[in-house]
Order: sequence, then structure tokens, then C-alpha cells
Amino acid sequence: MYDLKILAESLFNEANSGIGKATGLEAAREGATVVVADLPGNDHEQTLNEIRALGAKCFFVPIDVSDVNSVKKAINLTVEKCGRLDIAFNNAGIGSPYSGIHDMPEDVWDKIISVNLTGQFYCLKYELQQFLKQGGGVIVNMSSLGGLKAEPGLVPYTAAKHGVLGTTKNIAIQYATQNIRANAL
Repeated sequence: MYDLKILAESLFNEANSGIGKATGLEAAREGATVVVADLPGNDHEQTLNEIRALGAKCFFVPIDVSDVNSVKKAINLTVEKCGRLDIAFNNAGIGSPYSGIHDMPEDVWDKIISVNLTGQFYCLKYELQQFLKQGGGVIVNMSSLGGLKAEPGLVPYTAAKHGVLGTTKNIAIQYATQNIRANAL
């Protein structure tokens, strides 16, 4: 057993609900400044108030991971407000309707890949640039069981989550000597 103390400036994609929110709250309990990054227009006040009630600093940054300019702005704003970025939890993702490839509309494929895989690429690219500037950092990418096995009818979701695992493995190997850790859940 060990005592984990996070003294970090942390960016959490989709931290307004579910796993992202739970992870952000736990990081707050451990002393992190929590950046709640999510789609603009969602109500984030409850999450921000829960984090503040734990005595942690936090703020909201709008992000659409499928838009590279939105990602750049979110990471730049995080660094501007915090001075650095220590931990990035890339949790944004959308589900896939059940369908075979033979009758799947192209726009459905494009949307799921855009958010679940290309969105992670955009986040990783600019997070890694910041980590290289500051001498290190930690990346946690959200995959799923869909990244380990295939389920009929979930082709774009499965493809994206396999891609997340492969990308994370590559980053872990490529950037380990630069004090950058990468893991996938």
C-alpha cells in the first residue's frame, strides 16, 4: 500500500459526468488543480462546486476534441491559468449505434472516429508538446473493453478503441526517456 499525493495541474476531458467526473473528484481530494474540459454549453457548475467543496482549485475549459483549434485553445488556456500541465486524462468519447459496415452511413463512421480516435490524437499532440517543453508529464487515455475485443455491430467504436490502445503503447515507448508516461484504461 502506498500514499498517493497528486500535486498537479490536471486536465480532464469530459469531467462533467461518469468516469471523468469521478477521476476529477479523486484528483481534487489528492490536491490537484482540476481543469474540467468538456463541450461548451453543458452545465458544469455542479461538478465545479463539488470539486471546490473538497478544497481544490478548479476551472472549466470548453473543448470539442474533434476540432483541432478547440483542443489547442483548451491546452493553451490550461497552461496559461496553471503555469503547466502535469496530468492529462483523455476521456472524451461517444458510443456507436449497432450496425454492420455494409449499411453504416459514412457520417456515423466519421463522427465516431473523429471523437474517439482523431480527438485523442489532437489532444495527445498538443499535450506532448507541452510535456516536452516542461520536462515530463502523465497521459491517461480512456479506451474500453472494445479495444481488446470485437463486438458485432460496433465496428467504428471497436476500431477507434483499438487505435487508442496502439497509440498509447507507441507513446509510452517513444517518450519514456523524456519523463513522459502513458497508460490506457
